[in-house]
Amino acid sequence: MTETLDTIVTDMIYEHERYGEVLVVGIGQMYDEYHLDKTSDESATPDPHSTIVYFYKQFDGYGGMSPTPLTEPVTEFAAESSVGRLHTDGKQNFYNNRTRM
Repeated sequence: MTETLDTIVTDMIYEHERYGEVLVVGIGQMYDEYHLDKTSDESATPDPHSTIVYFYKQFDGYGGMSPTPLTEPVTEFAAESSVGRLHTDGKQNFYNNRTRM
């Protein structure tokens, strides 16, 4: 891609090299294990490579159209995607309000 993403935002449509237009619905962490008995902040720090993006390649005005979203590590998603546009589903949200000012 010609442009590098510096931020990935949910409820946005991005142009992905492999999938075409995709709707990002979430960003999350994957853990191999999580120690509940430790109180240290270090035990709760995830590996930065374990951050994943949840997205749909088939979507409509209401959201994703398949039972489960696709996932991809955030670094791979950013490398294969370019900035897109806001997914508008008729609901007022922070991004809709911000762009209308």
